[in-house]
Amino acid sequence: MANFAAVNKAIKKAFPTLDIQAIRCKGYVFFGGNDGFDKIESIYSHPTSTSRNFNMDLDARRINEQKIIIAAAESLIEVGCRVSVVVGEVVLLSDSTDPIEIDKAFCESGESGFSVKRVIDGTVQKGWIEFVSAFGIEVTADDNLQINHALQMVNELATQLGLQRNVPICESCGYEDHPDKYGSRCPECGADPI
Repeated sequence: MANFAAVNKAIKKAFPTLDIQAIRCKGYVFFGGNDGFDKIESIYSHPTSTSRNFNMDLDARRINEQKIIIAAAESLIEVGCRVSVVVGEVVLLSDSTDPIEIDKAFCESGESGFSVKRVIDGTVQKGWIEFVSAFGIEVTADDNLQINHALQMVNELATQLGLQRNVPICESCGYEDHPDKYGSRCPECGADPI
């Protein structure tokens, strides 16, 4: 999953004459570049007529994403959270405890996360739940919410569904989170990416 507002901004910057936009649940956009995430050198979006196998892969991916979103919503609701989905100033969903509606609004939003709030001992806790990771879908929460235990099962489900990858480790020094996705050197020892 990605923050499509940021992706679309980078696409517009790289290709100002093209009228294209990445939208969650409507297909995939693949882009490449050697100079960081926000510098797009090439772009490919799947055409409206795709092979049957490709469409089934997209459908399977959406089904798996939906499983993660609904499982996260159920876990959050179980620990007393209410979910809001916001895009800029527009509220798509406010204080919901309906996992299906949460999934629907989140999918429509194109955002990488949503806000939650809950009341603990008379104190309102607010924060963000994010579904983005450099290594696949990982569901994380702001530390102030203290609900990572509620998301542990969701991340285990993501691993079972093959939506998480292991964190790469630099072969030279053992540093975790080697930035192979950008083709840059290890920040610890300077080794070339694996």
